Amino acid sequence: MKMNYSRILTYTLVCFLAIAAQPVISFAQKSSENISGTRFRCVTNEEKGTSRLFRKRKRLKRRQINSIRKRYDRRITKVERKLDRIEEGTEQEKQERLEDRLDKLESILDALEACVEGNDDNGGNGTTSCPNGFSKQVTVFGLRVCATSQVSDAKALHAASILAEYLDNDEDGTADDPTLIETLQNKKATLVMYQNESEEEDIELPDSIETQNLFAFETITERPLTGEFDAALEEVLHLVSHIGLANAYPEQLGEDAGSTLTEAMDTARGGQFFTIPPSYPDGAWYTYDDESCDYNCMATEYFYWSLTSVLGAQDFGDRFNSISGEWKLNTLEKVQTTDTGVYALISSFQQNGLLPVVIPDGTYLGSTLEIE
Repeated sequence: MKMNYSRILTYTLVCFLAIAAQPVISFAQKSSENISGTRFRCVTNEEKGTSRLFRKRKRLKRRQINSIRKRYDRRITKVERKLDRIEEGTEQEKQERLEDRLDKLESILDALEACVEGNDDNGGNGTTSCPNGFSKQVTVFGLRVCATSQVSDAKALHAASILAEYLDNDEDGTADDPTLIETLQNKKATLVMYQNESEEEDIELPDSIETQNLFAFETITERPLTGEFDAALEEVLHLVSHIGLANAYPEQLGEDAGSTLTEAMDTARGGQFFTIPPSYPDGAWYTYDDESCDYNCMATEYFYWSLTSVLGAQDFGDRFNSISGEWKLNTLEKVQTTDTGVYALISSFQQNGLLPVVIPDGTYLGSTLEIE
């Protein structure tokens, strides 16, 4: 058989030109830069023009970033005060060390600010819908529960019901505390649900909303709880307390030092510690030791442990043994007799209808919640 090389060459050339004419598929280009003198790194999505702050491989949430900023602000203020106390012309070597330290701290803070400023405010969507990457939405008193396609409808609705029950504890269809609702709405408080940590890493969130994450694999819908704890009770309460209550009632429930809540926490920890101590004093009953959790974060966790223990959520099965390394007052009676400061605080808000008196069970009766 005689080959027609001219036809073969022509066909090959046509195919090549057709392929070359196809649009180029571009993949998101990301660059990563370590922030000198820290364990942080700034990861930039060059295609979207957004940057996210990471500690090692974990992307930091807005509340963690805000806490880090405050920490560096305090360190800068502390160094500046030391410099102010040095008389001119004396202790030259000490002054130079402090000035060098101040320069490094300010440089780190500038780098942190540069990493997170100017990001897309809406993630490609309006403020009334979930950010890109989330296909399911449930609205609760104007707040959003956003879930990915991998999260089941049942678990998204369960989390939304927990949120509704925290906000409308008597389940009459009206939120118990208008001030809290207004604060949460102004902050654009949003619960974001992923199937697992791996899925979370693939979705970028806009900086214009305040979020709290919850994973479907740790969300337990069955009641009563017998073995595993339902993480929705914790993470949804973090959303309500950290973004809402702490800002609505800063003197009583604020997370900065000096509030009624943090003063009770200092007692529970055996002292005021802005970082994790090498060991907690004997007699302390709140002994959280996660080094990534700063003072404000410690207050968030403390409020969660206190309120849920008062409501009876920590008193089942072998729960005490699993949490006693961090929290020892897992029942109402223990909180009443030992942590009198936080019990008085919680009770006063409960008596005014501003905190729950019943732990949510994931079945909200005030209205019908639906996947949008």
